[in-house]
Amino acid sequence: MKLEKELEESELVNWMRECKMATERHAAVSRDRDAVYKKLEEAESLIQQKDAEIAAAEKAYEGLQANCVSRGEYEATLKKLDDMTKAYHALLKEVGDTP
Repeated sequence: MKLEKELEESELVNWMRECKMATERHAAVSRDRDAVYKKLEEAESLIQQKDAEIAAAEKAYEGLQANCVSRGEYEATLKKLDDMTKAYHALLKEVGDTP
C-alpha cells in the first residue's frame, strides 16, 4: 500500500515535470513564431516600399520617353534615359529582380 502510494506520487511528479517542460517548449516555439511573423511583416513592408519606388521609376521613365519624342531633344534625352535605365536596373537588382 505504501509502495503503491509512493509509485503514484512518483508518477504524478514525473507527469507534472513533463507538463512543465511541454509548457516551456510551447512558450519558446510561440516566441519564435511571433519573431518570424514580425520579420515577415517587415519584409512585406519593404517589398511594398520597393514596389512603390519601382512604379515611380517606371512612370518617370515613361514620361521621359514621351517628352523625348515630342520635344525633339533626342540626344540629351537619350543620355537622361540611359542614366535612368541604369538607376532602374540598380533598383531592380536591389530588390532581387535582376533584369
